[in-house]
Amino acid sequence: MTPVFQRIVCGIRGDCATACLASILNLRYEDVPAFVAEAVDMGQPHRWHKAYIVWLREIGYHEVSIGWHEFRDWRGLEGVFALLSVPSQRFPGGSHEVV
Repeated sequence: MTPVFQRIVCGIRGDCATACLASILNLRYEDVPAFVAEAVDMGQPHRWHKAYIVWLREIGYHEVSIGWHEFRDWRGLEGVFALLSVPSQRFPGGSHEVV
């Protein structure tokens, strides 16, 4: 994993997911679409996730989503990198993606 830091710090158009994906996949920031910003710019802010899923499939990956209440023993994921959506500390009511 290569640490990549977000460049757009904004409650609406942030790019934390882009930075996280670049980090986990060892890609340059510029090689990962700005899913949220692009969806917001198109007037469809909630469409970012669909674009993200399509892009992952195009490069040979799939999303696996596990809720806190669904997985009891996190030790089984030792050594696995994951994106975690947490409440934003900067933007009340917003969320933030971290690795």
